[in-house]
Amino acid sequence: MKSNFLDSCPKTLLTLLSLALVISIGIYLRAKSYNPNYVQPMADAWYFLRLSKEIISNGMLPPKWDYSSHWPYGRPLDVFHGWAYLLAIFYKLFNLFGNFSLI
Repeated sequence: MKSNFLDSCPKTLLTLLSLALVISIGIYLRAKSYNPNYVQPMADAWYFLRLSKEIISNGMLPPKWDYSSHWPYGRPLDVFHGWAYLLAIFYKLFNLFGNFSLI
């Protein structure tokens, strides 16, 4: 028996409502933590770009020391967020299809 549009409508509507709920929760959480006087740590794009360059040049291994921050001595890098690795992985994947810059 052939399914028509009216049979799949409740399932589609439930999927769209679930998606709208997830998006609404995400927007609410972002708006709740917004503070214009404080720069969120995830917003430091140049830090993650520099860290991604180090990861790529070290053969996908994390650097132990960051010489560019806390001048003149730098600081140890103990905690890593996934953003630098995500940038490095996408850079490697995109360069399979052409010559792309990390920026």
